[in-house]
Amino acid sequence: MDAISPEFDKFAERHAKYLGDSAADTDSLLDLLASARSTLASTPAEDRKKHLVLLAAQVKSATARIIDDTKDVANALSKCGKAIDTKFASSAENEWQQDSFVGKQHILHRLIGEHFVREGHGALARKFQEEAGLDSLDTSDEHFQRLHHLIVALRNRNLAPCIEWAQEHRFDLNRIDSDLEFQLHKLTFLQHLQQSDRTLPPSKDPHIISAVAYAREHFGDFPERAKGNSNPTTSRRRRLVPPTANSLDPHNYSRFASATQWTDVERQFARDFCSLLGLSPDSPLFTTIMVGTTALPVLSRLFSKMKMTNADWTAMYELPVEVPLLPRHHFHSIFACPVTREQGTEQNPPMMLPCGHTISNESLKKLSRNLTARFKCPYCPCDAVASQALRVHL
Repeated sequence: MDAISPEFDKFAERHAKYLGDSAADTDSLLDLLASARSTLASTPAEDRKKHLVLLAAQVKSATARIIDDTKDVANALSKCGKAIDTKFASSAENEWQQDSFVGKQHILHRLIGEHFVREGHGALARKFQEEAGLDSLDTSDEHFQRLHHLIVALRNRNLAPCIEWAQEHRFDLNRIDSDLEFQLHKLTFLQHLQQSDRTLPPSKDPHIISAVAYAREHFGDFPERAKGNSNPTTSRRRRLVPPTANSLDPHNYSRFASATQWTDVERQFARDFCSLLGLSPDSPLFTTIMVGTTALPVLSRLFSKMKMTNADWTAMYELPVEVPLLPRHHFHSIFACPVTREQGTEQNPPMMLPCGHTISNESLKKLSRNLTARFKCPYCPCDAVASQALRVHL
């Protein structure tokens, strides 16, 4: 995936910029046409020609900017597609293997149904449940319906419902060390600034005055975030609160209004919302697709090798190869060390030995004499050293 990620990141960056630029250019074009219409209505017929000539030139320039923005995004998307085609070249090794899903269709259907529920599409989930024959899918999950409504409000730049939810769950958000409520207040503060009139002095601009008032009202709720400058995040928070309108220049805060800040807060909101429910921020379907695409190169090589021996890897209970996954995709619900009988924790996580057996980190330290000596697995005669053990993420 390393070959694809740079091109995809370029596309995502250009697409985010395109959304803002194209919307601004389109709004500007509509305003131009509306203004021209009013002007032409009040202009004598003999003088309209010169106005129309000027309007044609302005419209041509505005549409050219929109077309250029679209071409830029299309070019980035084309390069991303070419990178995918190069990495996963079409061949018999990557063809659809229907035998892999024999007897597992119900699992795939459930993943799709749960994805619809998590996205807040209750009606679609119920229709899919009916047609797929699912009988145990909860299509009326109030938590995810609320999450969907809040995300829609956030995308519409309506922060009030999200701030209300964050205030309701302030204690739990602090417990997981989340600064979500502050980030939402920061976006509201920036919304006030972005509406400011640059032609007015700051002390006379109502939007800057309201921004200062908003900062003084809400940023004071986060005193623990402003203590010390060792953390770059807290130092940004300290600089964000202006003492007076006269000292507040909107240009100084433009760096906080990045093109991706709304997307970042949206992701953080979904992540923290799901964390308070004890769930992964990603739906099972999304996780399955991400893991599958990560494993695709390994599986492709495995398929080509086993094809030469007429073996069928899809009939195996476990994959005979290791698939490298991101830490967020390592799951293990509950682990009890077979040596100490203690349940695994973040401080004492399970560690998998090269032979495949798993023990706790404390047991690993004891067996390896504080990670310095070779030792035998307590369940098989295989030798190992501590550096060969892999952490199993709970």
